[in-house]
Amino acid sequence: MSTGISMSSVNKIKELADNGDYSLALDILEHQDLSKSLSPQFIRICGEVYYENGRYADARAALVRAHSMAPAGNKIIYSIIKLYLSMGFRKQAEHYFEIYRFNQESKDAGTYRIEYMIAKAYHKPVNELYSILVSANDVETSEEWDYEMLLLHAYIRNKDKFDSAAIEFKAKYRNSSRLSTLDSLIENTESLESKVYIFPCEDRNDDDPEQEEIREFEKKILDEDDLKIHPKDAKS
Repeated sequence: MSTGISMSSVNKIKELADNGDYSLALDILEHQDLSKSLSPQFIRICGEVYYENGRYADARAALVRAHSMAPAGNKIIYSIIKLYLSMGFRKQAEHYFEIYRFNQESKDAGTYRIEYMIAKAYHKPVNELYSILVSANDVETSEEWDYEMLLLHAYIRNKDKFDSAAIEFKAKYRNSSRLSTLDSLIENTESLESKVYIFPCEDRNDDDPEQEEIREFEKKILDEDDLKIHPKDAKS
């Protein structure tokens, strides 16, 4: 660990994360002192790097700190929700979703996508997932979410829509790392259920002793959030 964090490292981590090279980004991040960063959005990116490398405790520490610095930053909250669903902390994820909605004036693509992820965490029927994702992609789409729609088409066995969307995906995202997986979906060799329902289906206890410090810090931040959302309740 270095005694600081250099701008060249910051820029490289951002570049690698943006390109999906999370393993290489982690190699650089490991040699930086993230506590020196005053940018909540950069700390969020680092949290996502930890998340993509399966370092959930480190991701949590980074993302909660980022949220404390920018309570209205919904990109940060979105990342926390995804992390907590992956950790099996569904109630905590739903609590953060309440904060997200409070911060968001109108329903955006992120709102639908969080609804979609929470529905997946509760193993809702695939037709319900499909309906939510259509609404999200009508607002805004990307490679990640176009691919997610392909997964649902394949899982539902909607071959016509899958074939059409697959051709469009290949043309639109020629350099995508997902193309090899897409071929497997077309050939029907992938385990589709495990790719759709990626989150734990049962609530897990948030009782890891090594995360006690971040839990206590997070509680204080959430108390402040609750004060903004429910001022009357806080006073009573």
